[in-house]
Amino acid sequence: MAFFGALILLAVLSLTLSYVAVPIRWLEVVGLGVAAVFVGLPIAAVFAVGTWSWSPSKAVLFVVVGAIAHAGPPVLAHLTGGAGAEPGMFALSQAGLITWTTGLGALLATLLKDKNLLIPVSLFLAAFDIFLVLTPMGFTRQIIEQAPETLSKVGWAIPAASSAPTVGAVTPMAHIGPADFVFAAMFSVALVRFDLRHRATMIWLVPALIAYLGIVYFVGPLPALVPIGVCVLAVNATEFKLSAQEWLGTALVVLIASLLIGWSLWRGRQSGPSSGATIPEGSGSAGSPAPAIPSPPP
Repeated sequence: MAFFGALILLAVLSLTLSYVAVPIRWLEVVGLGVAAVFVGLPIAAVFAVGTWSWSPSKAVLFVVVGAIAHAGPPVLAHLTGGAGAEPGMFALSQAGLITWTTGLGALLATLLKDKNLLIPVSLFLAAFDIFLVLTPMGFTRQIIEQAPETLSKVGWAIPAASSAPTVGAVTPMAHIGPADFVFAAMFSVALVRFDLRHRATMIWLVPALIAYLGIVYFVGPLPALVPIGVCVLAVNATEFKLSAQEWLGTALVVLIASLLIGWSLWRGRQSGPSSGATIPEGSGSAGSPAPAIPSPPP
């Protein structure tokens, strides 16, 4: 199946990058290609499962198996002093991440009762991700500034091409947080469930996120649920028919989210810069990719 095939391919590519040196003159080109593959292919894999027949029990199975695969290698490495940190174990952990987030997203999709709920859900998630990533009070921003090493433990790693073999787990150039895959999977399953434009959404979303990573490279961490939500709503705009009450509820959601963002920005100005910490190069947010496309040494 496409989902498992994509995970296997990504694992093979990750292992290859651990042992293969890229000529310096090709480093940037290969780095950009690797970034595109490790952003686009997982999203395509997550959308591939949207056409499956999902039940809560099947989704929970994905969550349990994926969580074990994701957490197992780091726990093993901690207990044994590094035995779980080999490239193969790292690739297994990353595959587990995609698996459990897909299962959780599918589980959430089974709870949605009406397609019109996708509008307030998309808007709220995008706004809440803005709050988390861009405002001084946001949890994700706090992690970026104070504990960036956490990202490597929980996020999807976009490998960096190297001019010398790492002979170990790949060095990440950026991370994508689990929440992005959870909600991408939720939208994927929901689009099929409500007979919306699933394939068209995927076709627009994959290049949009790849382009978004390019923007992140220049401006720093950004909320990835924004382009995800925008693509879902834009591609399926003609499919939604909201009642006056539903429009009112949607407006209320937007108002609450806007007030939350505004309050956080105001608190940030009142308290001044947060801890004075700098964002290390190559760090990312728990909900967004972060830049670190390698440049060849002089």
